[in-house]
Amino acid sequence: MLDILFQDKDLLAIHKPAGLLVHRSNVAMDIHENAVDQLSAQVGAPVFPVHRLDRPTSGVLLFALSATMANSMAEKMQQNEIKKWYVTLVRGLTKPSGHITKALSSEYSKTTKSAISYYRTLEHCLAPISYRGYTTTPYSLVLASPQTGRTHQLRQHFAHIRHYIIGDKKHGDVKQNKHAMQHLNQHTMYLHACQLQFKHPITNEEVTIKAPLPATWNKVKELLDVDFQGIVDSALLSHQPITFDLAIAEQQECTHYVYG
Repeated sequence: MLDILFQDKDLLAIHKPAGLLVHRSNVAMDIHENAVDQLSAQVGAPVFPVHRLDRPTSGVLLFALSATMANSMAEKMQQNEIKKWYVTLVRGLTKPSGHITKALSSEYSKTTKSAISYYRTLEHCLAPISYRGYTTTPYSLVLASPQTGRTHQLRQHFAHIRHYIIGDKKHGDVKQNKHAMQHLNQHTMYLHACQLQFKHPITNEEVTIKAPLPATWNKVKELLDVDFQGIVDSALLSHQPITFDLAIAEQQECTHYVYG
């Protein structure tokens, strides 16, 4: 059974586990289990995904319960009226905050499209494990918000600034992943869709849907001795709107931006 986080007569959100496809894909023809089919069987009605999460990404996944509502939410998504927040664990010590504006292509199309991601560092962590001659290994817990919807956007953007997402097999650092997994004894990508915010198209009420960190984060939490969930909850509660100058973003790949 999929964990339902929110449901009314128009919309439904689940906590998608890592490893589950959103829908059937030509890229993974041998995989038949997917969230659309499972959820449709669970609720006894068709469901329409409003957005996508990569297969190894966990967290909030939103569905419409009619084609009409799906179209309405798709328009909101295109107009950036649905705010998505992710928490991720990356290699190294990130800046306090920043934005990344590298244009991206995908495995489906080589044409590059503009892409913007914001991030804010929540915690710098030093794991008590040696790496490349150092006695500790640095990681950063980061809150990130993609402002566009490109394929593997956050994964590609953090790779671009060389703060690779831990456990990302496609865009990450192979040696760093191997090193981390040896100590964690598990294979997971530490990227989690922790919150979704939007104005309901029917009721006009503000809707906030949150997904707690999955159990796969427990081992790294113990290794680093950090209360990840508490830090993420505090950051989301205290988060203020972002003041962002697009003109600056066009000139700089990564810089600071201001909350307030």
